[in-house]
Amino acid sequence: MAVPHTIANGQNPSGTKLKENFDYLFNLISGGQAIKTETLANIKATALANPTIPFLAIPNDLRALLLYTGIANAGPEGNGFVTLASWEIIS
Repeated sequence: MAVPHTIANGQNPSGTKLKENFDYLFNLISGGQAIKTETLANIKATALANPTIPFLAIPNDLRALLLYTGIANAGPEGNGFVTLASWEIIS
């Protein structure tokens, strides 16, 4: 399962498409899928063990919010993961 609408860098998607993608993410969480918080290696192992089950993750060794799409070869790196947000700690 992937988000309903793929949006590439530089595209200007409609509000409807964005809302449908965010609704999909909300339904993932409210449907019982927790946000996983482990090392990136452990999160990738979880995805490999259950390749068709999508989930959200915040690796504790990477400052990013990831979506595992449930499609093992999807995403920019072909590993099923899409980075939804990343951040830097400013002190």
